[in-house]
Amino acid sequence: MKNLNLRLISPPTSFQILVIQVAGNGILDARELAGVALPEGIDYEKGLILYGKGPIWLYVYLAHLAHACRWLGVYDPRFGGIVVEAHHPESPSVGEMLASAAINPYLTRRQDAPPATILPGEARNRIVAVVGPPHSGKSVFLFWIQQALRSRSPESFHRNLFVLRACPDGEGDWFFEAQEEGKTLRYKNRWDAEFVDRIVEQIKSLSRSKTLLLVDCGGKIDRLNQAILNVCTDVLIVSRDAEAFAEWRGAARSSGLQTLAEVESVREPESKVLSESPLRLRIGGLERSARPSPLPEQLLAQLIPFVETEEQRKEAPSEP
Repeated sequence: MKNLNLRLISPPTSFQILVIQVAGNGILDARELAGVALPEGIDYEKGLILYGKGPIWLYVYLAHLAHACRWLGVYDPRFGGIVVEAHHPESPSVGEMLASAAINPYLTRRQDAPPATILPGEARNRIVAVVGPPHSGKSVFLFWIQQALRSRSPESFHRNLFVLRACPDGEGDWFFEAQEEGKTLRYKNRWDAEFVDRIVEQIKSLSRSKTLLLVDCGGKIDRLNQAILNVCTDVLIVSRDAEAFAEWRGAARSSGLQTLAEVESVREPESKVLSESPLRLRIGGLERSARPSPLPEQLLAQLIPFVETEEQRKEAPSEP
């Protein structure tokens, strides 16, 4: 299948890991599904964990192909490996979870790559909250950022970045890709303390394995949203209302966050740097059905170092 890479990791454990990577432009053609095969070398006497980002139909088909394994699990960065099939009396039970700590050492970097070099005082992982008032295009802007980072570092994008929807509006990436049908399929959940507590725990868990975590926050400044900001490291403020920036700056300061950029959202398509220090941008056309505009390099430069591996940064050509 074009744009699909499958790689097997066989650690000295009771499980093996099938790494799913969607390369190229990130689009898979379901008509090519019948041609997908599992990599050679799978040990069917062990469990198999599916790891990576991919459409639901691909996961279902891979689970079908791997049915002969002793057990099958799906990796969720928020929790770890979740067992979804068990075919042997000594297998873990369906619904049982393998801790992320048991799996992550085989995922965080290539086994032959040296550990990343971290400068004194530099945080290894960044947790960026995308905030701003309602109807400013935050979720669309976040989707555009993902597409830009994917095109720059497709392999690292899958391994090092995760987008967490910390608002119960039901808008995931699928919502933007489904066009008008997304409105009929979306289901809004409740915004309450239980939901926020779960999001905070997921952020803490994800930050142990992902070098860049982008958090899509709700559009209100209240104690619930503030609890989410308190576990972040940075903030991107997106607003169509110029007067709202001051409120969100205050919320960011209250949580001790570093502001990466402020984005003035306008209706007409545009991508412009208004100032570089602090970084202020004007981005237009943040509509769900709009074609993504090229994002300023000054913004991507704030994020790419936390997506690319140390090896990739060393291989990158130096500026003249």
